[in-house]
Amino acid sequence: MGIFGAYDVRGIYGKDLDEDVAQRLGLSFGNFLGCGKKIVVGMDVRESSESLKESLVEGLLGSGNNVIDIGLTATPTLYYTLISGNFDGGVMVTASHNPKEWNGFKFYDSQGFSFAKGHGLEDIERIYESGNYERRTKGYLKHTEKANEEYVKFLINSFSFLKGKEIKVMADLGNGSACLIIPKIVKKLGLNCELINEEPDGSFPNREPEPKENTLVELRREVRARGMAFGGGFDGDGDRCVFVDEEGRVITGDRVLALFLKHIGKKGVKVVYEVSCGKALLDMIKKCEAVGIESRVGRTYILHHMKRKDADLGGEYSSHFYFKELKGGDDGMYAFLKMYSLVANKSLREMLEDIPLYPKKRIDVEVRNEQKFELIERIKELVREEGKEVVTIDGVKVLYEDGWYLIRASNTQPLLRITVEAKEEGRLKELEKEARSLVERVYMSSS
Repeated sequence: MGIFGAYDVRGIYGKDLDEDVAQRLGLSFGNFLGCGKKIVVGMDVRESSESLKESLVEGLLGSGNNVIDIGLTATPTLYYTLISGNFDGGVMVTASHNPKEWNGFKFYDSQGFSFAKGHGLEDIERIYESGNYERRTKGYLKHTEKANEEYVKFLINSFSFLKGKEIKVMADLGNGSACLIIPKIVKKLGLNCELINEEPDGSFPNREPEPKENTLVELRREVRARGMAFGGGFDGDGDRCVFVDEEGRVITGDRVLALFLKHIGKKGVKVVYEVSCGKALLDMIKKCEAVGIESRVGRTYILHHMKRKDADLGGEYSSHFYFKELKGGDDGMYAFLKMYSLVANKSLREMLEDIPLYPKKRIDVEVRNEQKFELIERIKELVREEGKEVVTIDGVKVLYEDGWYLIRASNTQPLLRITVEAKEEGRLKELEKEARSLVERVYMSSS
């Protein structure tokens, strides 16, 4: 499959990408930015990350650019370093939530924007595919271990008021990059936070890097059994946190976003949300007299809205959360501490009382990666022919008075994602059946 996705580069290590690919990507990105630029590079804990990073750096240096290597880190740390310093771009070696066999590269400009299709990534891909790299006198390489320290200091200063709070919580660090940051925060702030899977290990021995209902079994069980106020489960590179309530139930990202919005406490707040967010969030936006800004799914698109609309808050159903305080960036660790600050004053159960839990379901359908976007286009044609009310910002969202469903192509995996929401369980099943039937009809006709 092709390694260039909608907003990053990903593939299975040893099959889709290797050190040669990484060096060529370094040359491509270096040629794209131009000679003499200053680029910050970091990597997650995956077993292939170090060798890929070294080859990437070799390519960046070979294109005449200078590299500041911050080493093993979390994606939010790299973002913070990039926007806080005088850099021309950045690269994070990570496959985020993908399985351990995968790895990849996220490319950033000087303002922290992710390069994506339609936002520069296609130009990097064009250079990569052409192989026409200008090789120049090597730039300088500097290693530093201060980035994690500086980011920890930022988080401690941002949440210093939490010192002495006795709220019992739990964090499942998933053996990923959050292990490099969260334990230091817990210790320095004296939080009553128990950690599980807290040793960084790129083989991810205890659960998959993606935090979701069936991978957060231990967290959910322990939070419920031990009377914790809430739990948070992190993904592989620390930019995402999935929350569970006192009963160990996963709280979808759109309901958490509604909760964060509710506690800003002022009218006119601008909140960016993506197309798979549901009615509970839309109700809260209306109730708070906030300004809702709908977006495509994905960091690139939400961050562009965050910065250009000067938004206060943003989020995704998948539990990426974006904050004005971070210059619009998403950060699972910041979100975890934000939730801690809210629960320190009022129980999560009480706060969620006026944020309805509508019946909702998400289904992943495996398809060939090269075919997924074509399938979406054919589904668009079909629903329009049938006269349905649709939104096509990202995929196909079919709207009814008592529910909706969204069919979209995953930007990172060979999947079509179906999200269904309705006012009642019976209607949810009907809409799920309709959405599955649409996918099956189109997929069968294309086979």
